[in-house]
Amino acid sequence: MIRFTTCSSNPYSTELVNAHLLTRDNQVIHGSVAIDGNGVVTATAQGHSNFALSLLYDAGEAGRLMLQTSILPEREEPYVLSLELARHRIKLFLDQCENWSLFGLSDENPAVQTWEESRLIFTKALVCTDEAKQAELARKALELSIIASERLTMAHAQILLHRRYAHKPASSSTIGVAIGSSRFDEPLRKLINANADIVTIQMKWTDIEPEEGKFSWGAIDRWVKWARDNKKNIIAGPLIDFAAVDGIPPWVKEKEHDYSLFRDACYDHLERVIQRYGVAVSFWNVVSGINLNRHVRLSLA
Repeated sequence: MIRFTTCSSNPYSTELVNAHLLTRDNQVIHGSVAIDGNGVVTATAQGHSNFALSLLYDAGEAGRLMLQTSILPEREEPYVLSLELARHRIKLFLDQCENWSLFGLSDENPAVQTWEESRLIFTKALVCTDEAKQAELARKALELSIIASERLTMAHAQILLHRRYAHKPASSSTIGVAIGSSRFDEPLRKLINANADIVTIQMKWTDIEPEEGKFSWGAIDRWVKWARDNKKNIIAGPLIDFAAVDGIPPWVKEKEHDYSLFRDACYDHLERVIQRYGVAVSFWNVVSGINLNRHVRLSLA
């Protein structure tokens, strides 16, 4: 059994979302994870004494992310959750540097500078004896280590792009444009035709079927026809958008508490759209924002 104390300043310290246990190579293992009224997380694994905890965690400006601790041994004293999440993220930075052969980055690189700052703050948190201050430092180290990870990804992408374009120019399909189906004027079409070979056509369910059984396809039909006539690759969607406030029609949202009805409505909509535009579309963005659980509340229960 391993216990973790949570930071009282974390607004999600009293709930567990997608919490599970991991062992080597991030393999999920059987076990249980619970949190009590004092915010203490208790994790018990079947057949394992050393394991990691993974869960959805409020990471400050980065939002709520799936984060994990390193593999930890059992002990009587509880671990500080934010401290262990920061420890793993700092280690993950080094792992990715090795995987991507990026140990040659200079000390002036923004990713390296941010990582070093997070490491120093993490070290202060390790030796801090004040619980509140330790939690504050640990969260700061975690936030910075996440930023460092993002910057490392950008540095890696830049290296790959320069390496690729040193041998040949970028493909004309590298640059695309997203268009709203409501506008269809000639200046816009000329601009897109001259500068982009990929178009993303938004297909908002609310616009297609504002009321159950009443459809409006005209605005999308004209863009799809134009794109095909001008030999543009089409990215369609998102077909079901959980991220936008108005991404799903009100009559569908009313079914969110009945999984079968909600699922069937989504399935029918996807089938209808794909059958209509399947020949023309190159890529489908089927669902967006389902992990947010914001405008439509989904539950396994």
